[in-house]
Amino acid sequence: LTGSSKNHLLRFSPVDTFNLFLSIDTKLRAYIFEDKITAEGEKTGKCQQRLKLECNGRLFLIMPQTVCHYIDKDSPFYDMSARDLLERRFEIVLSLTGVSRHTGSSTQVRTSYLSTEILWGHRFLNVITYDRKKGNYVADVDRLDEIEQVDTALCSAQRLDEILADVHDALEKDSFCISSRLEEFNEEHEDETYEGLEMKETLKDENLPGSSRKFNVTKVDE
Repeated sequence: LTGSSKNHLLRFSPVDTFNLFLSIDTKLRAYIFEDKITAEGEKTGKCQQRLKLECNGRLFLIMPQTVCHYIDKDSPFYDMSARDLLERRFEIVLSLTGVSRHTGSSTQVRTSYLSTEILWGHRFLNVITYDRKKGNYVADVDRLDEIEQVDTALCSAQRLDEILADVHDALEKDSFCISSRLEEFNEEHEDETYEGLEMKETLKDENLPGSSRKFNVTKVDE
């Protein structure tokens, strides 16, 4: 799970399907199963909720891909922080459906992730490189599970949105205050500006000494 100044992402492991599927009508679905507790403190058992995936889960699997779930207000992880991830117990089930390249029939595979298997502030490494000698892209499938740590806020996406909203409001307030002060300053010094312009016009019209002089130079014969 990674985040940025704009959103949080839940990234699922890239999928190696070279031996299973042809890249035709391949679709990935994700579901979360978690115990819900009512206001009375009673557990309702495993509740199922579907997770929204980018591109609606439709994939073009010619290369390994990382599928993302954007954590927004409709996500069940919107109010979950790094501490909550350590305490909550849930399971994410992934279902990948595609067409077998060997038989031409529809095939489905499933896998799941427990809450203890989700790493906060990590993302998968890019396993696709370009081979200049061969002139094509190469996928290193041996590195599919390699990850790297990234800077991610420990608060929930909901709290991050609140902080960004407070910062935005503060900046707008400061901008409004500065504009108001400038308008007040201009109004206070408006008369002084007009007086200065009138004085300048007066000096120009009266042609006071030192303001502008003309010198006539005459050559004297020796």
